[in-house]
Formats: sequence, structure tokens, C-alpha cells
Amino acid sequence: MVVLSIFIGEKIIFGFLAVLSLIGAYYAIVIVRALFEHRSDKAPMTSMLLNPERRKVSMLVYFSIFIFLTGVVSLIEYMIDGDVPVNGLDFLLYFTSFILGLLSALFAVLQLHFWYSRFKRFV
Repeated sequence: MVVLSIFIGEKIIFGFLAVLSLIGAYYAIVIVRALFEHRSDKAPMTSMLLNPERRKVSMLVYFSIFIFLTGVVSLIEYMIDGDVPVNGLDFLLYFTSFILGLLSALFAVLQLHFWYSRFKRFV
């Protein structure tokens, strides 16, 4: 029963990661296309520099924090007993690394959305 719940939990998390990666890929393609089409006049970058982001913390900071925490939790999980969770602490660390990885992907897509909203008018 526990193995089935782990399997279902992993499938849900990997499903979210797949959807986030598709959205992020679309945003990245539009950004790269806008930069490629305007490589001679550099209009997207000029408009970005003339209209800087409001005073707030960049999503890249949150992304970096969650990537770091994912690495730390994964290292602790590996140092405790490897890849196979056998008790409650192992399951907690196992799913915590997945959840932190999901949050990292979410903040990466939010950062891509920020750039996408600035560059989509140039495509």
C-alpha cells in the first residue's frame, strides 16, 4: 500500500513537472525568437533596459534558494541510506526533495514568464 502511494505521489509530481516544462519551453522559444529576430537592432533588450523591473526580489533568487535546498535535502537523503526509503524520515526526505524541485521549476517558469511578457510583443 505504501509503495502504491509513493508511486502515485511521484506520478503527480512528475506530471506537474512535465506541464511546467512545456510551459517553460514555450516561453523560452518565444524569448529566443524575439532576441534572434532583433539581433541587429537589439530592441527587446533596449526596451528592457529603459523600463527596468520594479523594486522587488527577482524570481531567480527564489529559484536559486529552492535549487540549493533541493540539493541539500537530496544529499542528506543519500547520506542517510541511499535511494530506497525505508522509514518515516526517509519518506519525508524523499518527498521533500521532490516538492522543493517542483517549487524550483515553478519559480523558473515564473521568471521565464516575466521575460516572456516583456518580449512577446517583439515576435
